[in-house]
Amino acid sequence: MDGRVIKEELPNQKWRFGLYLNGRDLPLSKVRAKTKFQRMISLVPFTHDMVPKSGIILDGTYLKGSPLYGPGIYIDDAGALRYGSHLDAHGQQRKNWVAPLRCLLLDGDTNPPDTYDFFHKEPEDYWEKPKGLSMVGFNQSGNPIFLSSINGSGRSRKSGDLGGISLRNAEEILLEEKCHTIFLFCDGWKCSAFLRSQWMVPGRNDRAYLYLLAFQREKRGKAPEGPSNFDLLMQGISIRMRVRAENPVVPVRSDPGFPPFGEKTNIVRYLKPGDVVTVYELRDNIWGRIGYNQWVNAKMLV
Repeated sequence: MDGRVIKEELPNQKWRFGLYLNGRDLPLSKVRAKTKFQRMISLVPFTHDMVPKSGIILDGTYLKGSPLYGPGIYIDDAGALRYGSHLDAHGQQRKNWVAPLRCLLLDGDTNPPDTYDFFHKEPEDYWEKPKGLSMVGFNQSGNPIFLSSINGSGRSRKSGDLGGISLRNAEEILLEEKCHTIFLFCDGWKCSAFLRSQWMVPGRNDRAYLYLLAFQREKRGKAPEGPSNFDLLMQGISIRMRVRAENPVVPVRSDPGFPPFGEKTNIVRYLKPGDVVTVYELRDNIWGRIGYNQWVNAKMLV
């Protein structure tokens, strides 16, 4: 791959994730010594007053800044990296959640609904101009893919000549990896990463304040052969499934669950026997998400 960009797929089955707030403005060497991370990518930039430029929830605390709005990434109780709203299926605030500067693609939709757009006024060459980038995509297996591009190399931004890549090219790279959801978290000089055991650092003085870290999970015994589609969903793997032939119809709901008694129905449409859908995640061991705010009873699929 081009020396200006690096990417790596980090399956949730093999990696656990965490967020690190670099409030003391430590250099990356000290951040790594302190956290022992094995992979890293910088996330949203902060202002000089330490105000994040997108919504962030860290250890259950909302960091004042941009509103909590639209889709983002979150870390579940098992340490897996997922994407979705800042609220869980029960309407409770997530413990660790970060909004992107922009959501480019959400479940295959190029115009995601309810997406907070930080760039109110883009320059005409914004999509084509090479720049530093920090991006996270999710492929058809549900695995996150980190992508980093830097604006320079060496001891300072002036000594580098790499120039980064354009947002358009970065999006194409993630689409080639079959990503159905793509987030942009940073697009400036502070973009940095440690991927494939390689550093991507623009300059000694350009430090980020929020990092997404990854740690290898302990190896476990060999997985049983021939898991069912539902077993794969239980493992956090996105998969194509079809409606069972014996089911008349399967309701698609706007929320994972049934509405309280007496309230308006949350059914938005129906699937027919034989319909094929992609199930991106499983909630409460029963509800499968097949799109943005679209949930079905996964036990009615095969």
